[in-house]
Amino acid sequence: MSLYENLCQLPLSSELFCQAIHPSEPIVAVGLSSGHVQAFRLPAEEEEDNAGSDDDDDDEGDTTTLSALSNGKSHIETQWRTRRHKGSCRSLGFSPDGEVLYSAGTDTLLKAFSPLTGIVTSKLRIPTHNDLPDHPTLLHALSPQTLLLATDSSALHLFDLRSSSKFGAAKPAATHRPHDDYISSSPRSSRSRRVPP
Repeated sequence: MSLYENLCQLPLSSELFCQAIHPSEPIVAVGLSSGHVQAFRLPAEEEEDNAGSDDDDDDEGDTTTLSALSNGKSHIETQWRTRRHKGSCRSLGFSPDGEVLYSAGTDTLLKAFSPLTGIVTSKLRIPTHNDLPDHPTLLHALSPQTLLLATDSSALHLFDLRSSSKFGAAKPAATHRPHDDYISSSPRSSRSRRVPP
């Protein structure tokens, strides 16, 4: 396995602003400064037989490893591409089960859509701050029931997703302002990254 085996170049039409990785499928979604959101399907894994390898660490003899780019001929496929926001797409996040992809943009819209087709299933306007647009800085689907959205004004909006709409109510269930300035990141628990089978 080469050190550079996992390097790839995505065909992007403008600057990359954010990205999200599907929790269980080989799908990467990117949000661009132009407002476009694009989903890519990564190459399928191929089996390589390592029988007869002279690797000293191989105690079992015949083993099989998986490598997506071992032959150098794999390519990344664009699943769909759309102009999701009128301003830049500032944040993307998958639901814990990967069934929904969320995006937030400088047009102050938060949208939910299918990660397989890109079709929007729900949207809402991000609450203003002092009657001015409050642009998003990050979003996390914390659980199947809760979505966290942070903004330039340091607001942390929590949306309850338990109703029939992907966003539940059009307004946040709670808003907190824990800082004086915008929120640029939030630690994530490793438990929230995987959905149990």
